[in-house]
Amino acid sequence: MRIALCVRHQRTIFRLVWLNESNAGIYVGVLGSAQDAHVSYHRDGTRHYKSGSEYHNRFKDTPIEAHVGARQLQHASLSLTKEWFNARTLYDGDDQTESIVLLDQRLVFGMDTLALDIWLTDRASEHELLRQMAEQARSDANYHIVAELISALDYFPRHKVAFTLRAARVRDVAANQLMFVATGA
Repeated sequence: MRIALCVRHQRTIFRLVWLNESNAGIYVGVLGSAQDAHVSYHRDGTRHYKSGSEYHNRFKDTPIEAHVGARQLQHASLSLTKEWFNARTLYDGDDQTESIVLLDQRLVFGMDTLALDIWLTDRASEHELLRQMAEQARSDANYHIVAELISALDYFPRHKVAFTLRAARVRDVAANQLMFVATGA
């Protein structure tokens, strides 16, 4: 399974995040920086963050198939400034992506940050996952929910992965550096 989380800006589509699931594990890539970066959770429980050719925070966790409960795997703060949207993040279709989540730019007008949270749950704990996602959404009034996605996994059929996307204006960024600015009707 491969999912692309994208945002429309006028007539252009930009890919922000990709999720790839294979027999080897679950991989989530964040786009926009100068280097390729992803987090991975391998079938055997090995987890790490990779930026370019460097591995960081490598450790052994519960193997995916043995995971029980709902838990947050990763949090990332994505910039909604012009410097993060470039030729590398343009999306015009490919032969690998099976599903696309396309955000309307109006959901992020005037915002400088998109908070991405990635979750894993076994199917029996999906209710707990929904509770945790709602609790997180209520915890910070500066952020508003842009999208929530829960998807079954193909290679780990007893599990689901989820994303929450929340937007805010929380950094000291000049208005002319924002990617998504209302231009009138």
